[in-house]
Amino acid sequence: MPQVQFNLTKDQARVEVVLERASEEDKISYDELKQHFLESPFANHLPLEKGFQQALGKLLDTPPGEPTPATEVAQRTDAELRIVLSRNKFRASAEITQGHGGKKIRNMDVVVAARKAGVVQGLDTKAVGQLVAKAAEAAPGTVSREVIAEGREPVEGSDVRFEQLIPTLEDRATQPKEREDGSVDMKDYGKFLSVQEGQQLMRRHPAKPGQPGLSVLGKAIPCKAVKVGRMTPGTGTEISPDDPELLIATRSGIPRRLGHGFAQGMAVEQSLSLKAVNLASGHVEFEGTVMVERDVAEDMRVIASGDICVGGLVEASYLQAGGSVLVAKGMIGRQLQQPKPVKGKPIEALKYALVVKAEGDIRTPFVQTGDLTSGGSIYVDNLLYHSRVNARELVWVGKGEVLNGKLIGGEINAGTSVQAGIIGMPSGVLGSIDLSARLRQEQESIDRLRTEMNQVNEQEVKLAAMINSLLKRGVSNSHEKMQRLREAHTADHERVAELFKQLKESEAEFQRLLGEVRVVARQTLHAGVEIRLLDRVERIGRDMSAIEVRVTDQLGLEFVPMISTTRRQGKISKSRYQG
Repeated sequence: MPQVQFNLTKDQARVEVVLERASEEDKISYDELKQHFLESPFANHLPLEKGFQQALGKLLDTPPGEPTPATEVAQRTDAELRIVLSRNKFRASAEITQGHGGKKIRNMDVVVAARKAGVVQGLDTKAVGQLVAKAAEAAPGTVSREVIAEGREPVEGSDVRFEQLIPTLEDRATQPKEREDGSVDMKDYGKFLSVQEGQQLMRRHPAKPGQPGLSVLGKAIPCKAVKVGRMTPGTGTEISPDDPELLIATRSGIPRRLGHGFAQGMAVEQSLSLKAVNLASGHVEFEGTVMVERDVAEDMRVIASGDICVGGLVEASYLQAGGSVLVAKGMIGRQLQQPKPVKGKPIEALKYALVVKAEGDIRTPFVQTGDLTSGGSIYVDNLLYHSRVNARELVWVGKGEVLNGKLIGGEINAGTSVQAGIIGMPSGVLGSIDLSARLRQEQESIDRLRTEMNQVNEQEVKLAAMINSLLKRGVSNSHEKMQRLREAHTADHERVAELFKQLKESEAEFQRLLGEVRVVARQTLHAGVEIRLLDRVERIGRDMSAIEVRVTDQLGLEFVPMISTTRRQGKISKSRYQG
């Protein structure tokens, strides 16, 4: 085998090899030469594969007994250092790529590089030392990484929270009375609930602002803005003189919750209790809550500024409540005669003998042929049959938390969702579900805000041009006309900023609604049902089992099979669906 000798170049930066063979028969392979290198003192240098091939070629060209010309087969490389900042600039990491026989990275090198990268907060010298030590022991070419600086995490605050301290009639309707044997009587909700003067009703837990964090670059990391809100005293209530966060009753009566979201309160309604509403009692109009122990007879009218609570059945009557309507045994109505078209006049809408309107929720076991309008949600335990329904929030047909009710025919309009066990009938009875109202409202709000923002922005640009023109003509800033223009320009600028904020809020609300708007048929969605979404109409052509109809980002409809029980509380995760 030829003699092999490795040497450093004069600049100590490269490794050369010289080969010499004694005879033509002396041979050495590429792998054997590479092994000689790996066993040499220079094995930690970066090998140059092409150099080894060239050295073998020179050996063949050199006569036996003569050394080959020196050939570079490896080189020294220094360790490399890189500082990496996380996307939110909360963390800084250092990466050391170990060199090949060259200069190593020292602690001070890392600190200086971090400072050059702008890191001024949270530098951990212990982590720097650990990284440098780990890199020094690593094989050439190995990348060692360590977090060397961390900023201060923002501390998120909490939104305002309203704690209701006593149950309302609506809460009573969702809590059937338990029998002695442990079973539940779905028709018995216990005694009507009332409060006394001075009784505590609601407590406001104020919003707690968060604390901004600090990036490793020394810049503030904002925390999420908290939602503040006010507690609004309704009729018969006041803020406690001893506790500004406590709402108390100023009279005896029936408690009712007011508002939603971040502006809530309670009212204490005076109550009117009746055995029944019929020809003997006459129509009822009352400022407060009306409680009817038994039935509301046909063709009667009950109007209340508070809740209406009926312990029996409501026949073809008119109910209007400033609060919620709670009917224990159901509602039965009928369609009035279909109006005939009159030439030159629009066709009147179908009229119903049963009309129920509530600013709050409507709750009942069943509805047959009625016209229901709710400023909240409509909950029907068993059957919603051939009715016209308008709910700002959702329409739920099922007992308690389980979707096992039937929705058959009618016109259903809901702001968020329509959910039932069975929707439609096998016979293909027609019915429509419209989910457009809230989305259209937000869409119109977005269009209006964009239009107004563009108009105000154009006016702001015109005012800026006028101001610049006056400045070029030498008009002083203290000139009366200049001051008026600047005031108007500032007002427009502030208005554009406010409109932009409102626009972003409306767009966020629109996207939130897209995630909530849906039709759910836990058991079956029958053919013949028509689903409307803004300008889109989808007629169901075949029966589908356990299906959810959701809205896509492009405002289309997608049909997703379900595989688990749907409950009213919370959203359904994607993992519960097939596909």
